[in-house]
Amino acid sequence: MWDKNRTNKYEACTGSLVKELFVLTAGMCCTGYTVYDIEVCQGSPLQVESIDFHRVANIYLHEHFSVERNNICVLKLEKKFPEIKTFLKIGGSSKDFAFGKKLNCRIFGFGLTGDKKSDVGTGYTMTNDIVYGRKACRKHDSDRIKINWEQYLCLVPQNSPNDPSTCLGDGGGPMICNNKQYGINSFMYSIIPENNISCGALNQQVVYMFVDVHRKWLNNIIEPKKKKKRSSGNLLKTRHYTLYILLTLVLCIMLTFI
Repeated sequence: MWDKNRTNKYEACTGSLVKELFVLTAGMCCTGYTVYDIEVCQGSPLQVESIDFHRVANIYLHEHFSVERNNICVLKLEKKFPEIKTFLKIGGSSKDFAFGKKLNCRIFGFGLTGDKKSDVGTGYTMTNDIVYGRKACRKHDSDRIKINWEQYLCLVPQNSPNDPSTCLGDGGGPMICNNKQYGINSFMYSIIPENNISCGALNQQVVYMFVDVHRKWLNNIIEPKKKKKRSSGNLLKTRHYTLYILLTLVLCIMLTFI
């Protein structure tokens, strides 16, 4: 995301293309911005010298957005990426995590990797076990998680500083489970209060917004139902049509007995 009108500073967020003109990301990546502030590109602009920026036509931020709840946003692009032919499908259900089941999922982002000149311009990917449920996340007894747990998919915390981890700038990035997008990178918190939150630190947990909770809201934007056009001409309305059938039957019966 490039803030052209304010600081002229590159601020990273990650998103996923769920239809040819629609990018799914976190609400925190959209709040406070207008369509003139945000541009979308494929890959990291700090890694790829020649990159195609796409302007945003509309921003759809959840009407009840907060970082901890309803942290979801859709960007509608002015034009499509012509070379991209396939898009992420939305999936996931609470049933997938029944009886405490964990899913091993892929996670993407551009975060700190966007600040490094590497040979890879398509971002960073890692795998991690994901849990879901009323008491699945660490600190599940905190007010924040007690209230919002049904919207949270939590990464199982890493065991070593060398384990891969999401970083600042990965916000809005997708979580892919069973080849479908289940989650959106939302925030992280320290399990131990005195610990600082930093990329790769132990004793912290990353939380993803569960897209399934917002499936209706999302579909209303990317797949709105078309209004049925009223028929013209002399077609009968359903109830009138039924009445005519009944009248016809009665008339036929009467004629039979004449």
